[in-house]
Amino acid sequence: MTEKKYIADNNRDFKPKPSNFRSYSRNDKSPRDKNPRDRNYQRKPVRRFLSEKERKVKKFVQQYGMDESVALEIACGIISLDDWFKREKEKEQKLNLHKNFEKDVKSFSSQAVFSIPCSMKVLEGTFGLGEYRTQKYNRLEREKKAHQLVKENEIPIYAARLIIDGKTTLEEHRATNSEKQDRKKKAEELKGKYQDLAIETCYQIVDRSITVETYLKERENNKKKRGSWYQTYLEDNIEDNRLLNQYFAKLRKLKVPVILYLYGKESVSGTISSYNPYEIVLKNRQGKKNYPKLKIKYFCRLNYAENVYNSVNLEDTIREKPFQPDPDPQKRYNIPEELLKEKETVTFTLGEGEEFSGTVQWSSKYDIKLSLNRTPKATVMIFRHAIVQAKK
Repeated sequence: MTEKKYIADNNRDFKPKPSNFRSYSRNDKSPRDKNPRDRNYQRKPVRRFLSEKERKVKKFVQQYGMDESVALEIACGIISLDDWFKREKEKEQKLNLHKNFEKDVKSFSSQAVFSIPCSMKVLEGTFGLGEYRTQKYNRLEREKKAHQLVKENEIPIYAARLIIDGKTTLEEHRATNSEKQDRKKKAEELKGKYQDLAIETCYQIVDRSITVETYLKERENNKKKRGSWYQTYLEDNIEDNRLLNQYFAKLRKLKVPVILYLYGKESVSGTISSYNPYEIVLKNRQGKKNYPKLKIKYFCRLNYAENVYNSVNLEDTIREKPFQPDPDPQKRYNIPEELLKEKETVTFTLGEGEEFSGTVQWSSKYDIKLSLNRTPKATVMIFRHAIVQAKK
């Protein structure tokens, strides 16, 4: 009787197991107990809600296939969508005109038996068909006379053409030819004696009328001078580009997307492929392209672009008459050194009317890194050739 009672009590306390129940052994770990450092561990992706501007950017890129930087400008209200459509239509019209012109050129050249460059000149109206025919006839007569001179005097065709044009005479050509032959003989003799020397150096020694020993001494002295000059140049200029090169190396290693703001109110986005003191190579969907630094006003990371647009002030007076950067560094605007100290609050105005206000993180001879006042986390790299005015 006691045994039956035990079974009844056990059945009464029994609860059915759910359908998704899984029994784990002691050796098996539950998903909660898994170590995140394990290779098989997969963390759940955190869902991030997009802002309205980010949704617009995504929509413009998917619908019209435009660049992300242009889509961001339209979303922030800097450029209207109608203006972008007008630009694209103008580009298409130019391409169509170019294609139609090429078709006309090909058809015209096949009919009139002209070369493509000549037919292009005729269609553009640089000269008429009559002028072209007279020029061609004169050229044919010139070639006939040149070939006759070649047969009679055994001279090259280029010399015969020069004689017919009246630039030289036959006696002058023979005199210069004899001088060239004497020079060649002397250079070949030097080459036979000193086989280590190149034939070009032998010609230089003959032209300067010096000995081989003096030439070798001069070459050694020039090497020493060049080495000392290059070392001093590196010591003076490596510090100027060190900070920017470190920043570029960091962006390139992490493959951080950036936006370059160019002159002409244009912008391009992509990742930095390579860089040197004079240009930046950017990689995006269209491929790799070189952008000279003189054509770039400033650049920032792609995730800072929205904050940068919100913090920019525009000056209408400069925007109506923009300033292009001067290739000569001495003629550019000289920023006072007091404003370029670290953690100094400064406002910079650029050549096309953009105005940035923020604190200087660091500065060099060619660029300034600025953290914006409205959004301190967002930073902008401004090139000094683009700056027109600076004040506190």
